[in-house]
Amino acid sequence: MPSKRNVEMLSRIDGMIKTYGSNIVMIDFTGLDSQKTRELRSEIRKIGAAYSVFKNTIMSIYFRDKHNKDYSNLFLGVNGFVFANDGVFINALKYLVKAEKDLGLKVKASIFENRVFDLKETLELSKLPSKSEVIAQVLGALNSAISSFVGVVNNVTQNFVLVLKSLEDKK
Repeated sequence: MPSKRNVEMLSRIDGMIKTYGSNIVMIDFTGLDSQKTRELRSEIRKIGAAYSVFKNTIMSIYFRDKHNKDYSNLFLGVNGFVFANDGVFINALKYLVKAEKDLGLKVKASIFENRVFDLKETLELSKLPSKSEVIAQVLGALNSAISSFVGVVNNVTQNFVLVLKSLEDKK
């Protein structure tokens, strides 16, 4: 029979995932003092994600029961968990990779779109453009295409007018 505290922790994990998203970055927070932890939480909150610490066994049980996935080999050692939705996951991950040097934490692994990424793959994910950057690139490409089209149409009509003007001057 699970203890009341463990049941409450499972409920908190479920609430975090429903509120912030099911994408998770695992970090080793060994060596973070209270000031650095406050800074980490504050920056993560600004991004739109959340940082929390849960027991590894409880996280393992949660994923086994709710998602029929066994990640018990993933939840080893000292872990802090950053929860984020698809829109802010890459931004949160980029911040965490940068914070490794600044705060002294270590990114360990991640779960993104129900797939586990080891450290190497997680670091590669952090190099991807964020959702807002991709949207800006697509809009820039569309704007460029529209501008080019307008330029071509304008050039055709301008050339036509110039031809008419030169014919009028000849007569």
